[in-house]
Amino acid sequence: MEIHTGETYTATKTIKLDDGEYTDPDTITITITNPDGTLLVNEAIPTRTDVGRYSYDFTAPELIGTYTLKWEMVIEDEEFQVSETLVVRPSIDTLITTFNAKLISEDDTFKKGTHGQTIVFQLLKQENTPINLESGIVKLILKKGELRKEFEMSIFDSEEGTVYYTFLEGDLSLSGMLNVEIQITGTDKKIISENSVKIKILR
Repeated sequence: MEIHTGETYTATKTIKLDDGEYTDPDTITITITNPDGTLLVNEAIPTRTDVGRYSYDFTAPELIGTYTLKWEMVIEDEEFQVSETLVVRPSIDTLITTFNAKLISEDDTFKKGTHGQTIVFQLLKQENTPINLESGIVKLILKKGELRKEFEMSIFDSEEGTVYYTFLEGDLSLSGMLNVEIQITGTDKKIISENSVKIKILR
């Protein structure tokens, strides 16, 4: 399981007897260990949501890496331990403040009303290195004067920062020279590409 810094993960545990019936343990705790092996949460008592069902909300801190969640319980005087791992990755909000969108598909000219053509961008940080797109929503924004159209893009390669959108029927309703912006929406903010990109839509 993976989450990003600042997000909340609800760890759950169900407890059943051999006959499949849910049961409550005599005691149950959860301990969370940091990636460096130090304790983050020590034997916290989870929330009982129903018979034999427990949960614990964990908000990912800024320290990225693999956390270990260990459930410990006593059932009919017998001790049990169950562990799981949770990978915390950086939020897109902490990775970038500005970026450039580089058009890398071959065509920058499209025909009004057509569909099936794909536009591809690589998103680059100011030092010209790719943005890791493991989190965040990326939108393609086409603008002409006061007119504006938005499309949610798909990730082609998250590590290389490449995204694409294949135009559907009715998408290319504008014509002429269009200004293009790419918008990344993270947990707490929206970031717009700084550079100027234009495409041409033929009538």
